[in-house]
Amino acid sequence: MEPRRPGDPQGGTHAPRGAGASEHPSGGGGLALLTDSADVTRTVVERLRRHDAGLAWAVTLGEVDVAPEELIAAWAEDGTIRAAAVCLGTSSTSPALVRAARAFARRKPLLTVPPRRTARSPARRTGLVRCADLADLADTGLLLGSQPSPRGPRLGVVASSALLAAEVGRAAQRAGLAVTRLTASCERRLALASDGVGRAENPVSLDPVADPAAVADVVGTLLDSTEVDAVLLALARTPARPSRALLHELEAVVRGVDVPVVVGAPRGSLPSLGAPPVPVLTASSAVRAIAHGAERADWLAHASETDPDRRS
Repeated sequence: MEPRRPGDPQGGTHAPRGAGASEHPSGGGGLALLTDSADVTRTVVERLRRHDAGLAWAVTLGEVDVAPEELIAAWAEDGTIRAAAVCLGTSSTSPALVRAARAFARRKPLLTVPPRRTARSPARRTGLVRCADLADLADTGLLLGSQPSPRGPRLGVVASSALLAAEVGRAAQRAGLAVTRLTASCERRLALASDGVGRAENPVSLDPVADPAAVADVVGTLLDSTEVDAVLLALARTPARPSRALLHELEAVVRGVDVPVVVGAPRGSLPSLGAPPVPVLTASSAVRAIAHGAERADWLAHASETDPDRRS
């Protein structure tokens, strides 16, 4: 297979041979990765494989003759790329690369794992999504590379038990998300959406044996409400857990919506699900990923104040 060149409108979402990624087959994801370390690529790819996902592109500098700023600019125009991650060493200080990264971040999420000594202020100026480590980067890239980006911090939580709902709600608040109170009309719609609703308030708790259609109806009601910027469906290991039937029901609910949905479930509790219609992470990883997306939304809302390229 010939490598797809930056800016080439042809080709699918497979990582190109000759670009440092031929050993890492893509799972059809919307995340592109630019790094100067093959170890970084392997780590991210293996993390994504755990979630039955992959990369759209994986480029290791030194193995492909292209300037990183040109590649990022091309990815900004590529409709198959929904988010990108940049993990570079000293080359990341290039002014041309910083300008390209800033321009990309205004259009699509751009992730990185900054050195520990780096201050937070540059990220506010450039709009980069700052991840704690490569696992956090892969999880956040899975969400932002496959779902619409959150438009704010309002999180709707649907959980398979009242205890889990409370735990996830507290974790979300610690991460800077707002588990907002729903309007009375939305709570009434939730109560009517399914007999499996135990608590029709955010965070919403379900009957542990609620069937997949009932769970999807509750998620769909939250999505239709316009009162949340993201929805996290948190499932305990037993008796409820993600299943092909549930993901099939969710696929119909999330189709065409502009609010991200992610499933949170214990690690190791999932069967192989192929390419699920929504990301499936642990609940804690899902909360962190959504929080990163919300931080980016806040940056976009104030970009004219923090980004010199947008000042009039």
